[in-house]
Amino acid sequence: MHESQVRDLCEESFKRALLSIERVTGTRALQRFFAPAVLVLLLVIGFAGTSARAMEGDDGIFDPSTIIKVGSTYHVFGDGQGITHKTSTDLVKWTNVSTVFGSGSGPSWIQSYVSGFSGYFWAPDIISMGGKYYLYYSCSTFGSKISAIGCATSTDLNTWTDQGLVVSSNNSSTYNAIDPSMFKDAAGNYWITWGSWNNGIYDAQLNSSTGKLLNSTKYNIVNISDAEASYMVYHGGYYYIFYNRGTCCNGVSSTYYVSVARSSSPSSGFTGNTTFIASSSPCIGPGHFGYLSDGGTEYASYHYVDANSNGYPRLAISHLTWSNGWPYMSPDWIANGTYKVTSQVNGLAWDDWGCTGASGQAVAQNTYTGLNCQQWVFHQLGWGSYYITCANGGLAVDALNCSNANGTLMDLYAYWAGTCQQWKIYRASDGTYVLATMNGSGNGTSVIDVPGSSSTHGLQLDLWAYNGGSNQKWVISAP
Repeated sequence: MHESQVRDLCEESFKRALLSIERVTGTRALQRFFAPAVLVLLLVIGFAGTSARAMEGDDGIFDPSTIIKVGSTYHVFGDGQGITHKTSTDLVKWTNVSTVFGSGSGPSWIQSYVSGFSGYFWAPDIISMGGKYYLYYSCSTFGSKISAIGCATSTDLNTWTDQGLVVSSNNSSTYNAIDPSMFKDAAGNYWITWGSWNNGIYDAQLNSSTGKLLNSTKYNIVNISDAEASYMVYHGGYYYIFYNRGTCCNGVSSTYYVSVARSSSPSSGFTGNTTFIASSSPCIGPGHFGYLSDGGTEYASYHYVDANSNGYPRLAISHLTWSNGWPYMSPDWIANGTYKVTSQVNGLAWDDWGCTGASGQAVAQNTYTGLNCQQWVFHQLGWGSYYITCANGGLAVDALNCSNANGTLMDLYAYWAGTCQQWKIYRASDGTYVLATMNGSGNGTSVIDVPGSSSTHGLQLDLWAYNGGSNQKWVISAP
């Protein structure tokens, strides 16, 4: 387990203890993260948690930023000591690569606004303006509105120059200066939204040359007391504001959910306020929506705590669509129905080898000829998971002996709702799909694979730890 994953898990354990204090004080800040000194204590005591899914790599994160693509690499930033920075080449496997400010207490100016700040930053967000990347971040204290939002700039996402304060708040402020997010309006102007549990969400226009507020005018655009973690998207003549309600950071007892409202103006008139992403086990407490459009596909990103992994915090990337002027999110990339499944590495199709439809028959690869034994029925189970049956005989794709070890062979067996017959489907950035087993510690520990990238007809498919290879990516299409 990566050090950052251990830290995240320790934070989760400690925040559960803090929740009782938060309920007494009524302050949002106590639902946030705590001083690194406490982390040291927790690491000494130890934490009995689960490891992250090998398939997704280092996907543990709270408050993920907008995912931004530079060249062929995707970047996301999140809460953490010095601000966590993760990258991916396919939107499936993530790697923790660096921190923005290192392990210290961050830029010195912060102490003038948030005395005693120790370098654990919250809810960063990123945007490109004028040839630079601007990373906005928030700093706060527990039990008060003593908070500040700053920004740093970079041309390569590796070396950062801090630009200082953007907006601050204190105990007499009407808002709490945390959870920044930026957007560009229809006229090309840049804006920032912020706010948390104090008169809702605010926004203001940015000076695109400096990254600071253009003037002193601020707008209270969502006047709901528990609204926070906002994100604005312009689409089809409307500004859509996504924001969180409920309480986060209480593991599988979190009540966080994402709402959405819209307006024809970025500064007033938002209506709707309907639930956009609700909790549904195993994905509990979804929050901190982000938007990505890439290669003609629109994505919704967010974090959630995984009920199948003792509340481990995960990054999720789901499908975003629009209908009748409103957005819709689905973690299910494949509709219920019958498909052929072919390998990216060799073009060969899944095949009930021998076309017997018998229990124990190998799921192998063969040239696609349209036979019934080369057609597969996908059945949604919710939150991106499926079971898959062969159109020839109706038996389910199954990991032999319910193993998830490297080299486990794929066969057919009557569906009995075992996790070794259930598959989490991820869409890679190139439009192919990765099918991870739901069987094993943390789920998704290995994926359906063409052994050795071979083109041998009749070769039985197996499971293997995800490595991003084309022999682990599949084209799912109409038969």
